Amino acid sequence: LRRLDLSFNRLCGVKYDMVSGWQGEYSCLGFDALADALSITTSLTRLELNNNSMGADCKELLSAGLFDAPRGQLAHMRVDEWDLSEGSKRLNTSKSDVGIADANLIAALLMRNRELQSLRLDLADLPVRELRGDEEHCPTAIDLSKKELRCEDALVIGRLLAKKSSCTTLDLHENG
Repeated sequence: LRRLDLSFNRLCGVKYDMVSGWQGEYSCLGFDALADALSITTSLTRLELNNNSMGADCKELLSAGLFDAPRGQLAHMRVDEWDLSEGSKRLNTSKSDVGIADANLIAALLMRNRELQSLRLDLADLPVRELRGDEEHCPTAIDLSKKELRCEDALVIGRLLAKKSSCTTLDLHENG
């Protein structure tokens, strides 16, 4: 399986109808099953999940599934707040309300997507290749000082550095 489009489904058990409002009972069972599948697949390159009323708890499940996954190339992923298109070198979510759960999901995706070079969650561009420790971009020092980083940025930085990085010095001063 290379492409999976689950857009406009009830993976969370609910959907919004313009006439009657919210219908169904919220549950993460659908995303729990998807996370289990993601944790073992290496062939998936495209995943569409927009318009599924996904809450933070469901995004956390997906993050765990992606982090546990064997290495593969997930080149395209779309959720309600952001879209990483195939071939993109940069992901800009600064116009979206990206919270901790989104940052976790994006960090997990970055470990599977080798094309992405830059990420902007809010005010700062994060050097993804350097933080991820890509073979051709393995600096020992990374300067992210004076970038006005938020906790979501810190989460992504930490997740990327924890997996595999040659970075021995990380400058984060004056980010408050």
